[in-house]
Amino acid sequence: MRLRPIIVVATVLLALGLNVYLGYTELTPDEEGRTGIAPDELTVRHKVRKEDPLFDLQYLPARRLPNFKDAYGMPERLAKRAVDRAVMIDDEYSRKLGLMLRDSEDPTRLLDAICGVTSESRPRYSMLRYLVVQEGDERVPVDLKRTSELALQEWGVLAPIDTVYETLEFADDRHPDATLMGIAAVLVGAEEKVTKAQAPWGSGGLGRSWDWEQVVKEYPGIEAKVVEYVAMMHVATEMAQSSEGLCNN
Repeated sequence: MRLRPIIVVATVLLALGLNVYLGYTELTPDEEGRTGIAPDELTVRHKVRKEDPLFDLQYLPARRLPNFKDAYGMPERLAKRAVDRAVMIDDEYSRKLGLMLRDSEDPTRLLDAICGVTSESRPRYSMLRYLVVQEGDERVPVDLKRTSELALQEWGVLAPIDTVYETLEFADDRHPDATLMGIAAVLVGAEEKVTKAQAPWGSGGLGRSWDWEQVVKEYPGIEAKVVEYVAMMHVATEMAQSSEGLCNN
């Protein structure tokens, strides 16, 4: 009879010891600073906010020029073209864009892309999957005259867009025109050049390895594509992130 209390106490102590050990292993960071506890949404958002200098970018009509020029790094001439195009899209297609946003075949994924609440990819990159279509070997912004829905494009599912985003935007030596160069790389299908730091998306070395003007020379028509895409994306994101938009309802 005296043995039973001893067994009970030993069992309790063993259980406590096991819990302490498991807790220690979960909370102790490994060589890369990671613990065994999955990061919550707040932690993920903090990580992205810390590493993406444009995380808190405001999508408002009044912010179009500073966003294109200062945040995205577009040359002033190109940024003004994008602003003019955004005004035209807003005037002529805002109602149609609103309907397309509300009637998406996969609203959850679209909301994640354009609101960027839980995704580590921001709207300026993730909306490429919706606003750019594949025509043969070429990727082109959608034609709002002919388009009636916003659908997730197959090419966008397969393309390493997030890798381009992380490579250029999270870089320790991030270039001021990283967003311009990143969007252009996806539009011309040059993601591999980005990941391998090949010119004109190179990170350094001899010659002009990182060079927007060289991108323009090597890929005729890229300026027009960038202007159309960023203008359309900005207007759509303005609508979605407005006080009455999809992101706030």
